[in-house]
Amino acid sequence: MIPSAAIAMLDRQLAAHGSMVTLTRAGGALADLTCRAFVRDFKPDELVGSIQQGDRLAVLSPTPLTPAGWIAPKEGDRVRSNGQWFRVQAPDPIAINDVVVRVELHLRGM
Repeated sequence: MIPSAAIAMLDRQLAAHGSMVTLTRAGGALADLTCRAFVRDFKPDELVGSIQQGDRLAVLSPTPLTPAGWIAPKEGDRVRSNGQWFRVQAPDPIAINDVVVRVELHLRGM
């Protein structure tokens, strides 16, 4: 799959099934960004390593991130989802042919 096709597919899925979230950069270096993301609880079999019950996984597209200068959220940034604030524990940009096609964030409630 080519990167542009993967991004387009993710954008369609987020438009259909995602919810609005707000990203806030730690230290206020960038303006807040509101975009669509898919946010879910980790499944019981995913609770390994540093992942704890109550942590969430957020999937974002690079489409709204790149023009806003975010490239990818960083550890310590904050995400507001469904009225609750979370801190980014570990960002994981997923790339195809060195092009980021999605960003997965491990979130923990604040």
